[in-house]
Amino acid sequence: MHKARFDERLDFVIAQAVQRLSERIKLAYFRGDLTEYLLRIGLLDALPGGRLPQADLSTTVKKLQGILARRIKRARQKGYLKDYLRQINMTDLLLSKKRVRTVRLWALPGGNNRPPTKSDGSDKPHLTVVK
Repeated sequence: MHKARFDERLDFVIAQAVQRLSERIKLAYFRGDLTEYLLRIGLLDALPGGRLPQADLSTTVKKLQGILARRIKRARQKGYLKDYLRQINMTDLLLSKKRVRTVRLWALPGGNNRPPTKSDGSDKPHLTVVK
């Protein structure tokens, strides 16, 4: 049961890592340091010849996304997932997503969802204490 739950989380981690990689590759490409970024995270050596192909960026991104997904799965199987995510600077993907507590700005009895206004006639809402 516990392993199945983590495998579901692993799918989420892979999807988030692939999306984040795509964004980071695009950012590095437009800054002009894509080769240095891929070298730093260890994905440049996975490309043929260890160099960026002259093809368009989208095909290269798709290849690198597949490579990253395979490497994350392999790291999970071998037991060094946290170290690998630290290497590619995505350790925060392992943190569980907890529900963020929110503060209600107003509370009106009777299910009225409009914020209350001040008694002086202005339309600015005011905060009320909710217990």
